[in-house]
Amino acid sequence: TVQRSGIDVLRSRGGIHLFQDNGLKRVNFFDGQLLTAADLRAEQAYFLGRGRRHNRFAHGWGVLQGLGVSVAGDTVEVRPGAAIDCAGNEIHLPACVALAIPPDARRLVVLIRYVERAVDPLPVLGTDIAADESSVQFSRIEEGCEVELSSNAVADPHPALKPGSPGCGLPHPLAITLLRRSRSGWRKALLARRRA
Repeated sequence: TVQRSGIDVLRSRGGIHLFQDNGLKRVNFFDGQLLTAADLRAEQAYFLGRGRRHNRFAHGWGVLQGLGVSVAGDTVEVRPGAAIDCAGNEIHLPACVALAIPPDARRLVVLIRYVERAVDPLPVLGTDIAADESSVQFSRIEEGCEVELSSNAVADPHPALKPGSPGCGLPHPLAITLLRRSRSGWRKALLARRRA
């Protein structure tokens, strides 16, 4: 075994095997195994990691469908749609979102990002339910998105990595539209659009 910058290199009769440190590891279940919450989280992490890797390398980052942006008066409307961020997270906006334009804004970037929140609290077995908040744990993680207007966000955080490429691998907001105020109103430039 040879260790090279976070990769184990194993030589065998037929070739070379490569295993990345902190790479995807699948739980190996067997009869009599004591399963813990950590084992089940590892199982979920494996499938989430595979899905994100697939999204990044098979589809690339960017807007998949929808996420149109329009301006009416002092409001920006973002329509439903879907995208993939640079980390491979699927972002789904299920309904129109209206955002107020700050009165002094001259330049705005419409951002969308993947978010998660803990939901569905349940009492922890083996604890006194009335004891305190630590006897309750959230039983589900809900996926969602956040849409925002930013006056100081970078419209294209990595210009060399075009939409549809695997991206940088980091979870950051996806800039979907750049808005600039002109004498005749707001001008928009679509960003993160993938080519068909």
